[in-house]
Amino acid sequence: QTVIDTPLHEQQWSQNLGDKVVWLAKNDQQSAQIHINPPQLGPIQITLNLSGDQASLAFSSPHGEVRQAIQDAMPQLREMLSSAGINL
Repeated sequence: QTVIDTPLHEQQWSQNLGDKVVWLAKNDQQSAQIHINPPQLGPIQITLNLSGDQASLAFSSPHGEVRQAIQDAMPQLREMLSSAGINL
């Protein structure tokens, strides 16, 4: 079970999400549930497919504000994965 304790609307949330996704990629994890704060907005289901240095990610959440936060975090997430040698 993976948890992001930082509240969804705080600036550090994107960094924490990116850290979790990079960890998943580096450890060859294909899927995960990330529990977020506040708890009633989680969990987020993540599916990760790696092929060489390429990655495709799918995020699933029934909450629009969570989906928007993930969308807003994508530029930072791409940059973090790129720094880890993975193209999203």
